[in-house]
Amino acid sequence: MYQSIQLKSAALPARNLIRRSPITHTFHLILLALLALACFALSLTAQASGNPTPTPVVGPTGPTGPTGARGATGPTGATGATGAAGATGATGIVGAAEFVRTIQVPNNSVAPGVAFTIDTQVFNNIPADIVASTGNGGTVFTLTAGTYVIDYEMSLASAASIGIYSGPTAGAMTLDTNTVSGSTTGTTWIHGRAMIVVVSSQIFEISSVVGTASIVTAGTDAGSYMIRLTILKVE
Repeated sequence: MYQSIQLKSAALPARNLIRRSPITHTFHLILLALLALACFALSLTAQASGNPTPTPVVGPTGPTGPTGARGATGPTGATGATGAAGATGATGIVGAAEFVRTIQVPNNSVAPGVAFTIDTQVFNNIPADIVASTGNGGTVFTLTAGTYVIDYEMSLASAASIGIYSGPTAGAMTLDTNTVSGSTTGTTWIHGRAMIVVVSSQIFEISSVVGTASIVTAGTDAGSYMIRLTILKVE
């Protein structure tokens, strides 16, 4: 006799037979992460559309702070370019002239308004502007337009006053009282000076103001009856 032998087969569970691939596992993790990010973005969008951020209120401006300390002085800058030269100024003296007489006659008897004779030219570098000529009993001088400084010097026999007479012609001159000088004693050296502005051509003379004047010697020089006239044209 014999016994039949029955064979039994057993089936293993599938989870034990098939192992998951690492690549598949990683892929699933990436999908889950992307899904989470998408959900988070949708949540933020919903919050933004439903609850807009309020505009902040600007507060008042605060007070100005104190001025800071002055900084150190910077270095000196480079020297600038030289400016253009200015216009040439007027010449100080245009010209000059000097006249004298050392002979007493006719200056030993000169009445007021009569011109002293001063007819010897010592110097004159502007003869067109200062012209000496005979007139009014002595020497008269013609000046062109300009500003002049006039000096006259002499010594008289007695107390007297001297001045400058001027006018448009030799026969129409009057005393300029601003030019008077003199002495209360005789044989004193008299020096008069005046500034005259001539608008157009003008004539002047040196003459006595009060009483008849008589020229005497200059100091101890017995032969010199000096009377001197100096004229400067300054403009």
